Amino acid sequence: MYLGFNVEIADEFTNYYHEGNRVNGENQKKLSRDFNNYVFKHVDSGVLSGEEIQNDWFPSIHADVFISHSHKDEKIAIGLAGWLKSKFKLNSFIDSGLWGYSNDLLKQIDHDYCLNEDGKTFDYNKRNYSTSHIHMMLANSLLKMIDKTECIFFLNTPNSIVSPKDSIESSTQSPWIYTELIAMKVVRKKIDRKVKREFVAEIFNAQKELKINYTVDLNDLVKIDHDFLNKWENKWIHSTKENHPLDDLYTSLK
Repeated sequence: MYLGFNVEIADEFTNYYHEGNRVNGENQKKLSRDFNNYVFKHVDSGVLSGEEIQNDWFPSIHADVFISHSHKDEKIAIGLAGWLKSKFKLNSFIDSGLWGYSNDLLKQIDHDYCLNEDGKTFDYNKRNYSTSHIHMMLANSLLKMIDKTECIFFLNTPNSIVSPKDSIESSTQSPWIYTELIAMKVVRKKIDRKVKREFVAEIFNAQKELKINYTVDLNDLVKIDHDFLNKWENKWIHSTKENHPLDDLYTSLK
């Protein structure tokens, strides 16, 4: 990862949703994953291979941009991915568009390994054990993808960030968004292409409903909005196309 962006947009790119969906569909076909009928092939003496399951369920792909988002904003993320592909030929990574749903994987494992003798209820400790493994597989896979991609676009919407009244701090109730934002701070900063860094700005019901807040620091992320993205597009349209489009994005920050 080289740079993270705090993107404040709403539905400005929904016209590109079908393009984003098409690209996601093509990537899914390349991966040839049938998550609905997944079979645990990697078993050695009754022990599942965590690495093989992780590679099957949450595989790494080539992508230029990692789009971090709330699942409620999936349509916005797909539209943005479609715009990036249409205008700049940039490939985006959206986890929900390519990976299997971790809860579906958990259901399969729990049904085979975590039922009590009655076959109707689950063993609490076994369920905790299986959940910790699957969530760690997902978290590790997210970290790998953040490390592999060149930059991260974090969709800052009311679905992803909670800003309490009279509070200067922002927070999220999503453990996955929290993980991704922390990862942006700690993964190695790198870029494969030569970039003019001097242009880059300094820069991240009856029962009670369980809600857990994580305070997040977005100060390391460069704040951009729809207008800025349009300026980047116009700059690219009128450029000689000799540079990589992300180089033009970075130099637009000056």
